[in-house]
Parts: sequence; structure tokens; C-alpha cells
Amino acid sequence: MANTVAITGANRGIGLAFVDAYLQAGYTVFAGCRTPSAADDLQARKNTHPQQLHIAQLDVTDDASIAQFAATVTKTTPHLDQLVNNAALFTTTPLEAITREESLRLFEVNSLGPVLVFRALLPLLRAAPRPVVVNISSNRGSVSGQRDTKLWDYAASKAALNSYMRKMAFELAPRGLAVAIDPGWVQTSMGGDNAALTPAQSVAGMMSVISTLEDEHNGGFFLWNGERQVW
Repeated sequence: MANTVAITGANRGIGLAFVDAYLQAGYTVFAGCRTPSAADDLQARKNTHPQQLHIAQLDVTDDASIAQFAATVTKTTPHLDQLVNNAALFTTTPLEAITREESLRLFEVNSLGPVLVFRALLPLLRAAPRPVVVNISSNRGSVSGQRDTKLWDYAASKAALNSYMRKMAFELAPRGLAVAIDPGWVQTSMGGDNAALTPAQSVAGMMSVISTLEDEHNGGFFLWNGERQVW
């Protein structure tokens, strides 16, 4: 049976580039997004890979949606080799404009969402011979790397994701592993058109990192090019 991967936030940007990379690598791909009917680029991939690509509704802030996504994956495969937690929100709200509602929403999507998806898919991950969970983080998730007063909520939410990732790593050990990867500055709706990397370039680097992971890398925080990111 082909290797299997679940990808959240798979309808655009880095998530869609991961779909392309895993399809090319021969994986059976479970692509989760909030509104599949509006995911035109993702649906186009389904037309060219009808047996290999499975698209399912997934809102990482909705428990019922997460449970249904896990049920959909379970109906198709007895195990899940990899999970890519990519779905995220980005805000640039300055300190003076921060609101409780917006801050909690960012943590709900960027930090807690990946944990709840991980929990729902954990039985399938444990059924795989060597499960790998990849959490898409950010340079802003590096606490010691902070050098300005920008992106308060976003930075904190990614740092929280990194902490959750460490728990995932211990949960999967000794057979499996979890890591966080900083994708770099990427040309997406978050990164903007002037970013240094295309989604395909970033994902190609991250796929290389994923393919070379060993037991000693469990719980690590990496850059897209394989270098260690500072905590």
C-alpha cells in the first residue's frame, strides 16, 4: 500500500505545494480545507489524481469537523504515515489594537488546532511503522529570536505550537517523531509577493528535511533548508 499523508490548510500556498510534492512522491494524500467546493486549485489536482488525492472538509477550530476528517481518513486507510499541520492564521495587529477575541482566535487556529488534529489522527499514526508529524512553524516562533515589537499574537501562537510539538514528539517516541519547521519567507498571502521563496521552493527544502529525519531529530525545530532554528 502507498504511503499516506494528511495535510491541513491544503487549498493554497504552502499547503497546496505540499499536496503537489506528496502526489509527485507517490503518496496517497488526504487534503483538508475549510471549503472544498471553493478550492479550485485543489480540485484541479483531484481531476488529474482521482485515485491518489482525497479532499475533505476540515476546520481545525471545529471539533465535529476534525472528527469527521479523521473518520474519512480512517475509512480509506488503516494507517497514516505522515501528518503536516499547516493550517494557520496571520495577523499584524500592534499592541495597542490587540483584542482578546482576535488573540484567542489566533491561538485556536495556530496552536490548539494542530494538537486536536494530531489527537484525532493519533490511532492511525500509531498504526504506521514510523509516523512523522510536521508542524509548520515560523521564525517568529523562536522566542530568543525576537528582535522587535511586531506580530505579538502570531509570534506567541507559533511559540505555543513549538511547545505542543515537543509533547507530540514524546507521545510518538520511540517509533515515531514530530518536528517543527520554519518554511522561510514565502510568496503566499501571508508572506507577500516580495518574499524570497516560492511555495514550491520552500516545500522542496522541507521535503528534503522530512526525508532525512532520524530518531535524534525528534522534537527538533528546523529551518526549511535543514539548518537548526534557534528556540
